[in-house]
This record gives sequence, structure tokens and C-alpha cells, in this order.
Amino acid sequence: MTRTDARAPLETGEGAAVASPRASEDVRDRCLWEYALSALIPLGVLCAVFWSLGIYPFGDLTVSISDMHIQYVGFFGWLCQVMHGQGSLFYSFSHGMGGGTAALFAYYLSSPFNLLLALFDYADVPLFFSMAVLGKLSLAGLTCYAFLRKRFSQGMLSLVLSTCYALCGFAVCQASNVMWLDGVYMLPLVALGTWRLVHDGRCLTLFSAVACATLFNWYTSYMACLFSVAYVLVCVQGEPAGERRVWRTLGRYALTMALGLAASAVVFLPAVLGLLQGVEGDLSAHVLLDDTCVLWPQDLFAYYAAGTVPPDDWANVPCIFTGALPLVLAIAGLANRRVGRSRRLTLALLLMFVFSGTLVMGAMNLWSVLRKADSFFYRHAFVISFALVVVAREAADGVCPLADRERRMLVAGSAAGAALLVGLSTWCLVAGGSAPEGTLRNACVGVGALLVEPAVLEAALELANRPARGGCPTSWPAVAASVLVVALACAECGFDARCAFSRCKTTSGFYRGYLTALRGVYDEVYADAGVAAGEEASLMVGQASVGYMGLRRYNGATTAEGFTIPSQGMSEYSSTVTDDAVTLMQALGYSRSKRSYFGYFYNCPMELTDSLIGVDYVIDEGEVPGATDVVSEGIVGHTVHRYEHGVTFAHGLAPEASGSVSWSEDAIANQVAMFADATGSSEAPYVEARVRLADSDAPGTLRRTFTVEVLATGTPYVYLPLQTEISSRGKCVSGRVLVNGTCVQCFGGAFDNNVICLGMHQAGEVLTVELDYDSSTLDSSVEGLRELQLGEDVSRLLRVVTLDEGVLSRGLNGLDNGQRALDVHDGSVRVDFDAARDEAVFLRVPYEKGWSAEVDGEPVELRRLYGAFCGVDVTRGEHVITLTYEAPGLGVGAATSAGAIACFLAWRALAQRRPRLRQEGREGA
Repeated sequence: MTRTDARAPLETGEGAAVASPRASEDVRDRCLWEYALSALIPLGVLCAVFWSLGIYPFGDLTVSISDMHIQYVGFFGWLCQVMHGQGSLFYSFSHGMGGGTAALFAYYLSSPFNLLLALFDYADVPLFFSMAVLGKLSLAGLTCYAFLRKRFSQGMLSLVLSTCYALCGFAVCQASNVMWLDGVYMLPLVALGTWRLVHDGRCLTLFSAVACATLFNWYTSYMACLFSVAYVLVCVQGEPAGERRVWRTLGRYALTMALGLAASAVVFLPAVLGLLQGVEGDLSAHVLLDDTCVLWPQDLFAYYAAGTVPPDDWANVPCIFTGALPLVLAIAGLANRRVGRSRRLTLALLLMFVFSGTLVMGAMNLWSVLRKADSFFYRHAFVISFALVVVAREAADGVCPLADRERRMLVAGSAAGAALLVGLSTWCLVAGGSAPEGTLRNACVGVGALLVEPAVLEAALELANRPARGGCPTSWPAVAASVLVVALACAECGFDARCAFSRCKTTSGFYRGYLTALRGVYDEVYADAGVAAGEEASLMVGQASVGYMGLRRYNGATTAEGFTIPSQGMSEYSSTVTDDAVTLMQALGYSRSKRSYFGYFYNCPMELTDSLIGVDYVIDEGEVPGATDVVSEGIVGHTVHRYEHGVTFAHGLAPEASGSVSWSEDAIANQVAMFADATGSSEAPYVEARVRLADSDAPGTLRRTFTVEVLATGTPYVYLPLQTEISSRGKCVSGRVLVNGTCVQCFGGAFDNNVICLGMHQAGEVLTVELDYDSSTLDSSVEGLRELQLGEDVSRLLRVVTLDEGVLSRGLNGLDNGQRALDVHDGSVRVDFDAARDEAVFLRVPYEKGWSAEVDGEPVELRRLYGAFCGVDVTRGEHVITLTYEAPGLGVGAATSAGAIACFLAWRALAQRRPRLRQEGREGA
């Protein structure tokens, strides 16, 4: 047996030649097996973890946690319905009150794995998530191995490193953000394309990888492209070339990247135009200048140990675990003096670039697409893991060929250094009092792996290099040691994955049961309204309090299962919500004014504004003023109520209505202003209650007490002016509102209302209203906190108003309910309207670029009423009003994609033809 044969299990370096054609065939066969193993090993580890926890397909538990649990089930359920022919891919009236879905699709749903949704029912989306996680992380192992093999060589070491990447901390801890996992398996392909362009002059891999990565998920594609920009400099530095060739290579790289991004424009351009209308559209470069320390450097590597899992979505815990061997080999490579100093410096700078995003806020914002993340921090952690794997694999090419003693000393020293680094970092974290639960256990596992795995790797290398004696084969001990290295790495990664997925607690049966019950309630709504199948979007239903995750009124999270309900809703929670809708709902008091949470929320009915907007039904736990009970056996004890205000989907505003209000910070004042403008009424719809402080002589800091005398029979509403001011400044002081000792709603939370309904009360009633603060949110740095706790200005602390039903009824009579027929589908609206006068017709369609309007077949200007709804001007008489939606940028994006692909193909064809022409010219001469 040759020496090359003996070291085959851990082959490294590009000079790993074989001795004969038969040996070449053996290597090719082994490479095919390793390609398969690179996907099967991560799959096997994950399946073992899922089986041990009872996660589907080995049990009824699902991987649905965090935003996957409250948002993505609805989004993916909607896509599942679209794939089954229900609804439009570009617009949905179930997108809150209604909205374009191009940006939603591009950010959450454009992965090719989602084609598997065709095999699932919309209620079984949590089961699909398990299959998507298994598939994407297995593919990440395959793509990473493909990069390592093409860039370096085949062998067990590349297999181990690809497995470590596929099961890195980000991959398992952020699996709840399932759309980001597309970036995990596409990043190695972008890196491979970058290297091939520099090394071989081939551009197709990079062009295709960038285009596909952006099509699959533009958010993580940005991170992959940013890494590519750094990695191309690393590749160029490693290539012996003149200055002219370097600039030519960089020019070719820039053009390929630009054409690759342009090729994705069919999805990316509509997404960008959609995001520019939403809360995600305010990108700014100043966030790069933020020098706030995110994490102290001495604490960083305490989080590298296996088992480190963020306890919640807001935890300052980086998911940088990548396994023991990548860290040890990376350290060994940087310490290997046999490698040139400039090369080691280049690799060190690459690691510093990606790790900087865990230490300084400006760098983190750079990696987070120029936005400050307020949850799921360190979103580029998979890039850190991949960079570590790349450096480790290149380091192995310099470490493995060393003499046994020199290599042994380098590996042992690096392992000891890595173990000391993790140990001291853990000590600093524990001593600082900020260590997450399980830190000491994780450190023990991590240090043990850092010491044991490199020792076994060293043994495998020595066995592979041991010469044959007496004609006896020596490859089997080396193979056994190599397999042991893989097994230990899998055990370490499996332990980390099990810690991450042990947070999963929800069963698929629970979600299906809830959704089945909810759909049953909505079927009762449709039957009561007499709405035909396919026309459910003509109804607006305020789903107050009820949610998949509990009662929102009492700090339960707003959920997105309404995406699977074909009616309009009053709640939305997504990163692609339009800014106009959020502004309106916050101004009217439906949502609190903190703007960093993406959505608007409906936790209690507000009869005045519900009537102006035209809400048809409310699902709530108690009595709804102005409504009639329809379904008494509602979901989780809630009842369906039908409003009797008579305001239709399309209605004419008062003749003098401007359709515009200048919003202030006062939600009650905004409601009154909108009522006056829409109806033309000069009467005040609210009657102020008499409020007095009832605190003791020594007011407490955790509870304020008031006596409230209701001066009119009707529905009192509570408004907290100072609380709203604090919230508008991005702070949060939360608590509960209690009336006569009973909690009616929480305030100050992420999903709370600014205006709180107290139910029906009689004139002359005296209520005791208490504001019970959550002590954990009483931060002394909050401006206005002292006034909130100890102030005596009642008008600043608490305001209570009662709706005057008579004024409301007279005001609504000023509206023209001239709607005679209505046909509403996703992306199209047709209204037969008989106008009693020349007027502006209010249409319950959220205003958004992409809508166009016609009246009697003639194009007309589409008005934006009250900043958020569509409207058209009509003359007296009968009219047919039609609205049509086209996703902005879709046609231009498709043309741009086609043009970019054509330009790339023409460019590469010309580039390949040019050398042949030169050769023919030389031969002709």
C-alpha cells in the first residue's frame, strides 16, 4: 500500500494525487459516497434528535416556536391555500385589512422547499416545518462539502467540517426562522462561485448562486453577498497574479455580482417596492456609526460551547457554536509559522470582519441589512460559522503535512488554547452575573470536546501516515480513527441540537384543533352575513382578544392564523406591513405607539372608529356595544357579535369631508377629528368622566388608584396620555388596568391597545380604576417615570370618556350607504354605488401603490383617505366603481431578470470566443 492510500481517509491539500487509474476510480467512488454522506450525516443526527424528543415525523411535537409559532404558520398556510388554487399570490385581503403580498412572499415564502406545501393541508403547516428544517440543514451539509471538496480536497476532514457547519448553533437555534435557513445552504455556493471566478475565471457558479440565493431569501442573500465581497479579496490574495490581472478579476467579479442580483429582480424588485411602503423601508447608513458595545470580547467564547441556546427571542446570546475541530484548526492555522505571515493575516482579518458583528452595534447593523435588530440578534452567525470552517479547512492543508512531532505540538497547543479561551470566557460571564442557564454544563461539554476531538484527529493522522510493515495493511486503524472523529463531532453537534429543539412544546394536534374551531366560527359568520363562497373578503371581522397563543388582551401575542381566513381582519403582525396602516391604527388607539413592532392589533372593540371603518363583526369574550350576538358558542368561550351601525364596505362621506386628519399623539382627539371630518358632525361623540386620584397619603410606586364617575350611560374608554408619550419614545412601562378589582386589559406590552374599552356602564356609576405596574419594566432611565408613579396631574395620567350613542347615530346618518352590489376578490373590487350627492366614496381597501381605479369604465384618480384607505370622487347617481391591483415592479422586474440573464450569457459567450479568435489570428499570421 502506498503512503497516499494510507492517508486517504483524511486526505488534504490539492496535491493529493493517486498512484494509478484504479486508485483514481477508488477516489471518485469515495467522493460520491462522501457527497451522499455529507447530507445523510446531518440528516441522521437531526432525526436522532427529533426521535429522542418526539418531534414530527417521530411524534406529534412540532418545531414551531417563537415567530414560527405565531407568524409563519399563518403565512405558510396562506401560501398552501394559494398553491391549491385559493386566492392570489400577489394580494390578499387576509393580510390584515388587506395588502400586497409580493414583499411577504419574497421575505418569508420564496424558498423552493415550499413547493412541498402542495403535499400538506394548511392546518398541517407545523408538520411541514419539520420537513423543511431537516431538508435545508441536510442540504447545507451537502453544499458546504461541495465547496470544501472543490476548493480544497475530498476526505473525512472536509466531511467533519461540513457537518459542523450544517449543525452549527445558528442553524438549530434559529430554525424557527425557517426562511433564513435558505441562506445557510446557499452561502457555501456563493463562496464556491467566488473562488471559481478568481481561480478558474469561471463566472457561472457565482452568477447562479447569487441569483438563486436572492430569489430564495433576499435577506440572507445580502449577508452571503457581503461575505463574498470579503472572501473575493481573500481569494485574490492567495492567487499569484500581477496587478493588472487582479483588477481585471475584480472587475469581472463586480459585473457578475451585479448581473446575478439583477437576474433575481423578478422577485426582488416587487419586494423592495413593497418594503418601501412599510415599516422596513427606512434604511439609513447612520446606524453603521453606532459604536455601542453589544457584547464584551471576554464573554464571547463562553457562547461557543455546545448547548448554548438563547432563552428567548430578545436574549443577547450569539449562536456561534460550530464544533470543536473548526475552532482548534483555525487557531492552529493562524499559529502555523510554516504558512506565510501575509496569508495568516488575511485569514485573521476575515474572521475579525465576521466576528465584529457580535461586538459592536454598527457592525451588527451592517450585517443586518442596515437595520437595528430588536430581536433575534446576531442574525449573521451562520456566516461566522462558515468563515470559521473555511479558515479551519485551509489551515488543515498547512497543518496535516507537518512532521508528526511538530504537528502534534501545534494541534495540542491549539486545543489547549481553545479550551482555555472557552474556560476563561465562561468564568468572566459567570463572574459578571449574566450567564444563561446551563452555561457551566455547556462549558464542561465544550472544553471536553476541544481536548478530545483534536487528540483523536491527531491519532488518525499519525495512523494514516504510518508506513506499512511486513506487507500488512494499515488503513483500517486510520479509517476507524477517522470514523471516531466524525462520531465525536456528530455527538457534540447532536447535543447542541437537542438543547435547541428541547424548547419545542407545541403539538400539531393543538394547532389543527384551534384552526378547525376558528374556521367553524367564521363559517357561522359567513352564514349570518349571507356571503357566498369566494366572497368572504367583503367582510371585516375584528377578532378581539382571541388568538392561537392565548388572550391578547392579557398580554397574549398577536398571531397570524387569520391569513388562512378569507375575510378582512383588524390585526396584522409581519415585517412587511404597510406603514400607512400602522400609522392609522396607532393614531386611533388600536395599537400602542411604539413603532418597532411590525403590525397593528385589535384587542377590544371601539364602536366609534369601528363604525367609521365599517367593521362588520367582532369576536370577543364580553358584550359589544352597538352589536347583536350571533354565535353564542364561539371559540374558547368567545361570542360573535354583528354590528348594527349599517355602514357598508363602500360609503359616501359627508359633502364637506376632506378625507384627511392631521394625527396627534392623543388617540381620543384623533377619533373625534376623524368622526367630525367623515360625518360632518359638530357634536362631541364622547362625554368626559370625572376622574380623581384615590391614592393614599403615601402613593405607592407600583399602583395608582383613581375614582371615576361615569357621567353618561354608555361605554367608557380609558386612555393613558403619559403612558402613550413614554411608549412613543420607544420605552416600555407595562402593567394592567383593573376596574373594581378586575383586570380588563394589559397596557404597555408589544401587542396592547392604547385605548381600552371598559364595557357598558350607567350614568352616575362610580368606578375604581387601578393602574398596576409591572415592577420589572420600571426602568429609572425612562423619562417621565417619576410623574407616572408619583405625579398628581390626573389629565396626564388617566382619561376616561364615554361614547354618546345618540351623537354617534346622528353622525353615521351623515354617511351615504349607497352600496347596491359588491364583488370583492383578492386584487379586485367592484362596487355598484348609487350616490345621493357629489361626494367622496370611502372604500374599505387599504391604500397601497399598485391599486388603480375606474368609475364607469373611465380611469380616475385614486384618493388616499385618512392616510390609509382608498377613495374615489363620484357625482350624484348610479356608478360602477372598480379597483384593480397589480404588484408594483413585477413587469419591470421580470424584464430586468430576463435582460440580466441574456447579458450574462452573451458576455460569457463573447469571453470564451475571444481567445479562439486570438488563436486563429496568430495562426493566420
